[in-house]
Amino acid sequence: MADRVSPNETTRFETADVPSRVVGLLAALVAGVIALSIVGLLLVFPGGTADAPKALKDRMPEPRLQPDPLGDMRDYRARAARESASYGWIDRDRGIVRIPIEEATRRVLERGIPDWPETAR
Repeated sequence: MADRVSPNETTRFETADVPSRVVGLLAALVAGVIALSIVGLLLVFPGGTADAPKALKDRMPEPRLQPDPLGDMRDYRARAARESASYGWIDRDRGIVRIPIEEATRRVLERGIPDWPETAR
């Protein structure tokens, strides 16, 4: 068997490998970093490994059910319609008021919108 000739005489193989001592040192370094990370996390978060259920300090409130959703929607739409057709204060301290939609539309058509680009008109 020693007399067998390689089919490709020009093929060469790697003659040097990484020393096993370097591989061992790298493995030890990685293991050390992992161990130090675990110890550091345990020091920073000492109760982090306790897997005990925690009781609530306050009772959960009862769910607030909506007894009449259609009536609530009807009331909301009526209130929104009243507000969109009347004058009123939004923020009295800053002088912000609500005006009817028809009045706002009329004012925009008469005066335009300040700082609006002329090409958009």
